[in-house]
Amino acid sequence: MIAALAFCAVQAPPTLRALLVGTTKYADKSGIVAPRGVSEDILRMRAVCRAYGQVVPSVLSGPAATLEGIQEGLDRVAKEAKPGDVCLFYFSGKGSGKAGAPSLVAADGTLNSDANDLTITALTTWAKAVEAAGAKPVMVIDACWPLAVDLAKGQTKEFHPYDETPRSVARGKAVEGPAYTGPGVMLSAGSAKGRTYDWQITEDTWSGAFTDLVGQSVVAAGLRSEPLSLATIFRNVQRTADEYREAGYIPDLYPQLTGDGETPLMGRAPSLTQTGELGRILTVEKERATKYRVAFNVDLPGGTPEDKNALYLQVRGGLREKLGSGISIVLKGARPDAILTIRKKQDEVYVELPRDEIRGGSPPMAYPLAAPDPMVAWLQRQSLFLRLFRVLDAGTPTLTTSSAIKTTLPTSVVIPEGTKVGLSAEVTPPVPGVALVLDRGTALNVVHLYTPQFTNSAVLGGPEKPVKVGGEGWNFSPDVVGSHEWRMLVVDGTDLKLPPLPPTYVRPKGTLNDEQRAAQRSARTAFDAAIVPYLTTLLDAVESGKSRWTGLVLPYTVTVQR
Repeated sequence: MIAALAFCAVQAPPTLRALLVGTTKYADKSGIVAPRGVSEDILRMRAVCRAYGQVVPSVLSGPAATLEGIQEGLDRVAKEAKPGDVCLFYFSGKGSGKAGAPSLVAADGTLNSDANDLTITALTTWAKAVEAAGAKPVMVIDACWPLAVDLAKGQTKEFHPYDETPRSVARGKAVEGPAYTGPGVMLSAGSAKGRTYDWQITEDTWSGAFTDLVGQSVVAAGLRSEPLSLATIFRNVQRTADEYREAGYIPDLYPQLTGDGETPLMGRAPSLTQTGELGRILTVEKERATKYRVAFNVDLPGGTPEDKNALYLQVRGGLREKLGSGISIVLKGARPDAILTIRKKQDEVYVELPRDEIRGGSPPMAYPLAAPDPMVAWLQRQSLFLRLFRVLDAGTPTLTTSSAIKTTLPTSVVIPEGTKVGLSAEVTPPVPGVALVLDRGTALNVVHLYTPQFTNSAVLGGPEKPVKVGGEGWNFSPDVVGSHEWRMLVVDGTDLKLPPLPPTYVRPKGTLNDEQRAAQRSARTAFDAAIVPYLTTLLDAVESGKSRWTGLVLPYTVTVQR
């Protein structure tokens, strides 16, 4: 009996002990303006704590978030720590520097003095005390450090709403180097080369961009019932930051992870609720999963705000009905999936699509508003690709089998500089059906469909029946490096009736002559036309529950061999 009790004690789940700090307001004479999204950040992190079992975390905000208050809160967490616990320190506010090292500006901090900054040395001391108690110290910081070129203006444009003031306090000195080198794990929004900002999440609500993305990662893991590590959160934030930075939506967001963050938080998946802050995030993420959201820049040199707004309304009115129910035009405050640019040349209005990596990194494509069909078709394809890609985020798998998906998809890809690459993998779906391999890299939410592909027909297979999937990696070019993600979606083929796809096109070897190039264009046009009804039918079968599905997510990296 004693032995059994001892075993149960050892196997007890870890306890989360959290201190959440948000500098929602600095003193009136401090010279510091608090970030706009701190209050929302605290709500979101409280929801994250609830998802991991701590219903009432310790919170310091407003005037209570002084240096003394923070130090007392840290001491309390360290003293209460027990072996196996996870001790979380979260900070939302401004970062700066003290004695040449990164620091966090408490609510009683000022622009001209670092006396009330929390130093990284103090956090290191706290982390050592937590570690000595047998617990794991974890720090999540939504702040950044002043850079050599500080307070540089960002790329604020219509419908790209973020506050261009970074979350840092410049006191005449740049702060460089890693934010933390002590025990435990630190995930921070800022790094030696990056800043972090606040952005709008609704028309009326602001949040720290970094904390918002952290919350999205937790929701996605909860929807999939998968354990989540800080390293996975870091990769998710990094990937999305890459996309938004490429689009000019938000600049310079380079998160940083120090320490071993691969261990799943609390050893389990987060538990989601339909109420409170997690319920609100959940609602937003489900809406995002079923809509492809398009926003516009208006590039009208010399035009007045009234001129730009009139041009925007003209384009919106001309496209809204053509785009269909799966695509929505979003206004200020909603982060878009695609950002289009409206231009006017003489009397003709054009809409310019983002650079298209699918077509080999081609320049932006501009289409006249009077003849928008090719642009609408491109958006419809991207909508379907991205919505299928997101099924694994916002959906709950309905297909359970005893056999897992087996694949040889690589975890790293090396590309010779300036060349394209063919990609293929052997896949064994767990049931007869359709397997889609999708990839999203650092281009602005441009999702690449590997199967069925312009060079590949639909994949049909089943247990112990491996099939080859793949196609030409048109999206791979020397400037698309870093974190990518394979996603494989497997849909049960029982009673699944899909529209036909054209025969597989096989590109002749060598340089193509005029006749062969014409045949290639014809095959591509046929595929582009057929893939929309094909994927529409498949997506409807998945979203409506008519067909069971499952899948996997596999991060990988791309490097260029020079």
